[in-house]
Formats: sequence, structure tokens, C-alpha cells
Amino acid sequence: MANGCPSQARPGGGCSRIEAKQTRRTVAPGWSLTSRWLAADLSPVPCPASDPLSRSKLLQQPAPAAAAAPLPSYPSKAELLACLPADLLQHKPAKAWGSLALSLGLSLLAYGLGTRIPLTVAASPLWLLYGLITGTVAMGCWVLAHECGHGA
Repeated sequence: MANGCPSQARPGGGCSRIEAKQTRRTVAPGWSLTSRWLAADLSPVPCPASDPLSRSKLLQQPAPAAAAAPLPSYPSKAELLACLPADLLQHKPAKAWGSLALSLGLSLLAYGLGTRIPLTVAASPLWLLYGLITGTVAMGCWVLAHECGHGA
């Protein structure tokens, strides 16, 4: 058990381990970014049939009557949630409303800038840049709405 995360034995040896990781990076004086993610070791289990000698022996043996292939063991939802730091599972209304205000404000700003771009062929590069920026900003609104649908 590493960092409170369960390790599970996998069929044929090996294990599946899940652990929470975090990095903090300074991007400007007084500003830092924290990244958190889950890492899972799902490397393939070595198969004895991978060398030619073992494979030929396996091919000469009769097939078992009801041979069911073992299913890989994946972590359950409870095991994944147990790996997350407690502060990630707390609702923070001020941060949520701030994210909504930022996304809506940037979307309105992008719309306002779009009304200033002339409808000419010469302005085509500006329209491409406008579409890229506006799409990126609008994606923030979509992500917030999507997560609200999940009750996050």
C-alpha cells in the first residue's frame, strides 16, 4: 500500500498500483501552478507463450474444456476516490462562481472583439485567430456546464 492506495495482484503475476501525484511549478513571481493526477501501473503481464519453445508446447496440448480467459483487475471507483487528496473532494463555492464569472467575462470580451473585425478577405487571418481564441474561451463555459451536470 503506497500513499494509502491499494495494490492489487494481477493474474499471472505483477500488480496494478494506483497512486496520486502532485507537482507545483512557479510560473511567475508569486504565481504557481499545482497539477494533480492519478497514475496507474497497467503494464502488460509477461506471457509464458511469448517464447517459441513454450508456444510449441502449448500448441501440442489439448485445449481445456471450459477455458475462460482471466479478466484484468481494474481498480474500483472507491479505490480511485481513496487515492485523491481530501481537499479535492471539497466544494468551494467562491472558486466555482469565480470560474463562472471569468468564463462568461472572457466569452463576452471575445464576442465584443469579434464585432470589431471587418468582413473582408484581408481580415481572414484575424478571423482564424478570432475563431481559435473564441472557441478556446467558449470551451471553458462548456466544461463548467458539463461538470455541473455531474454535480461536481
